[in-house]
Amino acid sequence: MLKAILLKEWAKTGRCYLCILAVVAAVVAYQMVNISKTVEFSGIASLWEDMTEHDSVLVEMLQYLPPVAALVLAISQYVPEMQQKRLKLMLHLPYSQTRMMAVVYAYGVGLLLLVAAVETLALQLLLIHYLPQVLVSRVLLTTLVWHVAAWLVYTWIAAVCLEPTWRMRLVYLCVLAAWVGVCYLSPVAEAYNRFLPLMVLWTLLSATVIMTSVGRFKEGKE
Repeated sequence: MLKAILLKEWAKTGRCYLCILAVVAAVVAYQMVNISKTVEFSGIASLWEDMTEHDSVLVEMLQYLPPVAALVLAISQYVPEMQQKRLKLMLHLPYSQTRMMAVVYAYGVGLLLLVAAVETLALQLLLIHYLPQVLVSRVLLTTLVWHVAAWLVYTWIAAVCLEPTWRMRLVYLCVLAAWVGVCYLSPVAEAYNRFLPLMVLWTLLSATVIMTSVGRFKEGKE
């Protein structure tokens, strides 16, 4: 059953996810070209000055990319479940509903983690040519909150897609907007380091909202 669920999810999201990876790779490459051009025309000292005196992380262009990728992934994964009445069929399968939704959710989060890993590895390999490891680590730690924002977007958009009532959908969207806004309050490098564990814990706990939406759907709420 587990293999069948994963294959079904990949059938829905595979092409979309490959497009997401291609876009992420293209944007990261473009950002790196910009950095290399800056070094070519202004010297490496200009990068160090931006980071140490202006709190720049050099890759601000990437900050909204993970949440957008999460939004696209969540829509491609959960909207077909509602439009094509697949969720109702899933809920009647001889398999634990909680376990089934946990597998579906873990599948999506796993794909997002892969995006984060690819982006982080690419930045590490490219920035190390221009910056000492301490500054590279500063950039990578700063980008972590953007990936937490992506996880939040994926979780709450999944709940929105599975929620049968518009009133609760609007509530979920307001909660999502507030929390994603928190992730972008400060542009200062490493501003969220101390709060990241709490943000990750909150995001993990908020995943229970998906089962709340599924429960309301099963009860026939409208």
